Amino acid sequence: MEKKDITAKHLPRMGFPWALHVKDVREWVFISGIPPMDERGKIVGKDDVLAQFDYEVEMIREVLSKAGMALPDILYLTLTVTEKVDLYTRWDSLVQRYLTYFPGLTGPAAGCLRVVSALSHPDMLVEVEAIAGR
Repeated sequence: MEKKDITAKHLPRMGFPWALHVKDVREWVFISGIPPMDERGKIVGKDDVLAQFDYEVEMIREVLSKAGMALPDILYLTLTVTEKVDLYTRWDSLVQRYLTYFPGLTGPAAGCLRVVSALSHPDMLVEVEAIAGR
């Protein structure tokens, strides 16, 4: 598989590519929104968006490993955060945490960052979904 970051001239630099041109993908893994919930249904990292994000990325890492893939194989990533996160004051910390998992412009194109009033459980602050390929 060949990946190449592409962008438009007037888009701001955000630490991730705006688009990826991908060739020769043979396998795909589509990962539904991962909740910050353990096997007993208990919320992990209550009131801590970064702890919830870390947990979800680790669950995605585990899912990918079962398909013989890893985080660098993610091509498209979507984060959905609730209004409780106060994204405008937490933006830098969330971007920095994202970059620990997906350094520089070699990471996935940030598919979407949504802000919603609530997720499926009142203590969920963030949900992550991904598309991986190789």
